[in-house]
Amino acid sequence: MRILNKYVIMAMILGLFISLAVSYGNYRTLKINHLEKAGFIKNLQAAVSQNSQLDLKETTDFEWDTLYMFPPYLSKAEMEKTVGVKWSAEPTYFNYLSHQLTGEEFPLLDDSLHKLVFVRGDDVVLDVTLDRMLVDFTSTTRKVSRHEAVYEIIRTDEGLYQLKNTEVK
Repeated sequence: MRILNKYVIMAMILGLFISLAVSYGNYRTLKINHLEKAGFIKNLQAAVSQNSQLDLKETTDFEWDTLYMFPPYLSKAEMEKTVGVKWSAEPTYFNYLSHQLTGEEFPLLDDSLHKLVFVRGDDVVLDVTLDRMLVDFTSTTRKVSRHEAVYEIIRTDEGLYQLKNTEVK
């Protein structure tokens, strides 16, 4: 009986180890690099505070083809379906595992947040959750190509920056 319990415990430990190894492999496959995030936000802040128009291809220091803007309250599954690819913006495996275990589906559960997802080919190259107090993209087209990502900057009376798509010439 004790030998049977020993094998059951060993099998459970082995099963847990294999599950974690597979989960970590998935995380490494889905994880995107966030090296460009700080530079992008800095360039974006400078551009909207100094100009009347924003051309995102001049603001980004990385290659991308398509920009997706996701408003508040959109689920992660809806975002992935729209983009056509799965990705993880979690900086650590612990965060990824925590969200997998809790089933967190709505990363934008606040009116003040929206998300920009930059895609190159079939890969997400940058996922940025922005506070709308910094720059508000929510009145813009939800999917634009690099060439079409040109916006009029509207300064509100409250000192906020709202963006509106402009026609590309």
